Amino acid sequence: MYDHDVRISAVLAGSALAAGCLRTPPYACERDDQCGTGTCEPTLDGRHFCAASDDSCPSHRRFGNSADDASGTCAGATLPSGRGPDVCLSGTRFPSGFSSCTEHVCGKDPTCCGASWGPRCVLLAEMTCGVSCGAQLAFAGKGTVAITADDDHDGTFTVVASHADAAQYYHNVQWVDADGDATPELLVATTNFSDAGDEQLVDRYDGAAITTAFDLRTIDDGSGGTPWRRYLPITISSGDYDGDGALDLAWIGTFPSFQVARGRGMLRFESGPQGSAGPPDLSNPIADGVGWGDVDGDGDDDLAIVTDTQLYILTSDHHALTPTAPIAMPGRTYWGAWADADGDGKLDLALAGNAFARVYKNSGAALDPTPIFELDGPQFYGGAWTDLDGDGKLDLALTVNDGKLGVYLNQGATFATTPVWTSIEDQTAPVIVSADVDGDHDLDLIVANHAPRPSRIYVNLGDESYDLATVQLPAQDYESVSPTARTAPTR
Repeated sequence: MYDHDVRISAVLAGSALAAGCLRTPPYACERDDQCGTGTCEPTLDGRHFCAASDDSCPSHRRFGNSADDASGTCAGATLPSGRGPDVCLSGTRFPSGFSSCTEHVCGKDPTCCGASWGPRCVLLAEMTCGVSCGAQLAFAGKGTVAITADDDHDGTFTVVASHADAAQYYHNVQWVDADGDATPELLVATTNFSDAGDEQLVDRYDGAAITTAFDLRTIDDGSGGTPWRRYLPITISSGDYDGDGALDLAWIGTFPSFQVARGRGMLRFESGPQGSAGPPDLSNPIADGVGWGDVDGDGDDDLAIVTDTQLYILTSDHHALTPTAPIAMPGRTYWGAWADADGDGKLDLALAGNAFARVYKNSGAALDPTPIFELDGPQFYGGAWTDLDGDGKLDLALTVNDGKLGVYLNQGATFATTPVWTSIEDQTAPVIVSADVDGDHDLDLIVANHAPRPSRIYVNLGDESYDLATVQLPAQDYESVSPTARTAPTR
């Protein structure tokens, strides 16, 4: 293969197809620089061909006439033939009409089929489609990633697979569909406290064992650097900032404030747009993460991060991430998440941290800097969107550091400032998530706790209250938990 042949085929692709010319032989590519002004994009069978810019495609890219069976088709526009609709896995967008569930969810939140199928879309699927996405729970903590499940359906979650390495401080986990095959991969981020390990991985789980599928530390930044080595992530997020249908990753933390791994399909990643030294300085401050969400509704994901006490939305144009004017926070932020709080089809944002909680409404193209919900006082440590009362409106669950877990009901235009339910038990919970763990089609809460407090599951009783289920985990600090359906075979 010669580079000039690839460039010529990419340039001539559109005109050759339009004129009905004979198709040139297929020329596979490996790098963007082999494609002239185009980009090297994956096909559904894992090969890579040059694609040119074409805004009529959902991915904004179309394969040239040298791309074999993919010639003339949109890059990243469809899912593999025969793929099952696993709405319990975060990933890139589902095409409109992919299933009755995706049609229903995307009618409520258009960003779920416009940009990426994120955690908020999974939550909506559980609320509206009668699916259960809490059958297996991945916990991360110091030296351990543990996957738990209630395989005998007795209400007790026990460890079914684990990966242990005392040198690693596993800080974040998130189930995703990284390669589009409707089976789960697990993002694992390590914070190298006290010069400990620095694993930053995409792992496979086959129902019996956890194995490495991609090591982010191998990513070259283009100048010989490996930015994921010795990095300290606080939050991780999956989405699609360039609209190409391949999953992109954001690692948010310290020095730089964030790093983007651009997905190239088939579990391949490369360095994406990074934060600059400014202004604003998005390289040096410590960032507390929020993650990807299509704020402006243009079909690609934007990135929200908080540095010190400033919230930045970095809007995507498919290539670069440009920060908007910041919104000032009253203190350090520990948790944030996107959701459509008011049912208008646009993503709103909840944030909580040192003595405050806020919800910001999306006005259409940006967040309104005046919050629709304000709560001041305790040190909130973790949070989650949920639906305690089953009314279809998203409520807020918040934990107080060394205090209680409480749920604040959505009242339509704002939220109650007094929790409708409060746990008896104190928590030291950096992360809580909402999912249906018992299959009764309401949302439960899973809490990752620091020792000596155990991690917990609160089962929704349907009467605006919860009861405790059982999680059997080794006693230690757990920093993160992520739920999904049992899509890998049981042992």
